Amino acid sequence: MEQKYMDVQIWLYDVWGNKKEGYEVNNQWEHDSPLTMDEETWTTDKLLKKVIKKYLLKPTVRLSNITFMAKEEDYVEFEIGGIPCGRLEVVKRYGIKEGLK
Repeated sequence: MEQKYMDVQIWLYDVWGNKKEGYEVNNQWEHDSPLTMDEETWTTDKLLKKVIKKYLLKPTVRLSNITFMAKEEDYVEFEIGGIPCGRLEVVKRYGIKEGLK
């Protein structure tokens, strides 16, 4: 059986605005180099939220405060407490057979 993997680029947002008037993404930038993750992590909300928290957020942020604004096959946009924070974007997909690296 072949396990599917992907390289995922993290983009962070520079956001203007406030809760009352709404938020607007002013700019975005790449965060570090792409991460490699397996298909199960990409398709499981809780696992994906753990990746976002580990690489981007303070340890005090709760997983329940991370929500997905959009979740598609090749990208996920996320927010924390209603504030847009960034997105994860698949840049490459590949498979590695079990037992081989």
